[in-house]
Amino acid sequence: MSSIKFKKILSCSSEDEIHCAENLFKSKKWLSSTGTDDRIICIIEFEKPSLINSLDIGNNGSAFIELFVSNSDDDDDWTILLPSTILMTPKESRTNINCLQIKNCK
Repeated sequence: MSSIKFKKILSCSSEDEIHCAENLFKSKKWLSSTGTDDRIICIIEFEKPSLINSLDIGNNGSAFIELFVSNSDDDDDWTILLPSTILMTPKESRTNINCLQIKNCK
């Protein structure tokens, strides 16, 4: 199974100086800047239109994740790929318990 190649980060709502959104190209951590408790968003452009059969999502302290997809020709037409999914309880997220997990979605 091949991985989909990322072309570039189109936008990012928050990122740590060391663990920036560009780390997603290297399968490394992307973290929000210190003090960001709200939803963070990263919009990534793929190298080419792609069919997504499954996802492996590495988690580092997020309670929830939600994924949307869009055709680059229509920036306002987003479709839910993965509905809001619990990765850990809010208490686990606040206390950093069970924060390093991988979620496989098929």
